[in-house]
Amino acid sequence: MNGKNPELSIGFPVFDGEMFLKKRLESILSQSFTNFELIISNNASTDDTDKICKEFLKKDSRIKYHHHEKNMGGIKNFNFVLTKATAEFFVWAAVDDRWKKDFIEKHLIVLKNNPNVVGCTSKVEVYGNSRKSRDVENGLYNKIINCVRKYFSKYGTHPAFGKYEKKIRIYLKANSAQSLYSVFRTFDLKKSFVNENIVAFDLATILNVLKYGDIYVINEILCEYYDGGASADGVIKHVTKIEGKLSMILPYSSFLKWCWKNLGKKKFLQNLDCFLKIIIAGHVARIYQFFLDHK
Repeated sequence: MNGKNPELSIGFPVFDGEMFLKKRLESILSQSFTNFELIISNNASTDDTDKICKEFLKKDSRIKYHHHEKNMGGIKNFNFVLTKATAEFFVWAAVDDRWKKDFIEKHLIVLKNNPNVVGCTSKVEVYGNSRKSRDVENGLYNKIINCVRKYFSKYGTHPAFGKYEKKIRIYLKANSAQSLYSVFRTFDLKKSFVNENIVAFDLATILNVLKYGDIYVINEILCEYYDGGASADGVIKHVTKIEGKLSMILPYSSFLKWCWKNLGKKKFLQNLDCFLKIIIAGHVARIYQFFLDHK
């Protein structure tokens, strides 16, 4: 950093990421924009994540490395790296995502030139063949389930401008939290982060962020996400772990309760159709998971 304070903090929460870790760190450290700090939080990994991180720590002074002996859970790990951020701007980096070389540079240009924008992201694209392999293996049933899921959830990034009521409806209708990996204004993000053990904490965080400004989407693919990541399988198991048997009747009840409390009764009822779609999407995901577990 040549003695300069970093302009961007990159939060890197990781657990058992050795499969992707080396290439991911090399990609981040070779970005065209260089004035950043990279905050790695190893959440008690059981593989070679610690060894790989320490190798990179020796080579690059921009890295700040934290190794936890006890797993604190994913949400708390996301919050941990955010609390350690010192720069004006912040972005979370998933271990299995891929950034284009000018990812940081192009996002910061938008944020610096648009004070009304609180978060900037880009179009995204999937890579990998794990989902395609499952489609072939599971046949027609899987194709039907995926078509239904796409109707109830428009995965991806979505621009949101204007009044708060309009912006939150965009994200509730999409039922997607991919924009959590935007480049944000750190101060506003810290005020917005939902550090609670609820389902869809990421979407809840975005709903909070929108209080402080707009989300801008660059009309270019600057990030690729892995189709076999944590969101690809086992989502309903995560929901059940948090919400227990109630999730069998009312999926995402913890998120609905959060929205009722934090958005208010009026906004909740105005978006009742969106919440009904989210509930149905949860039931579809449960059917899909049942099929995978019993095929």
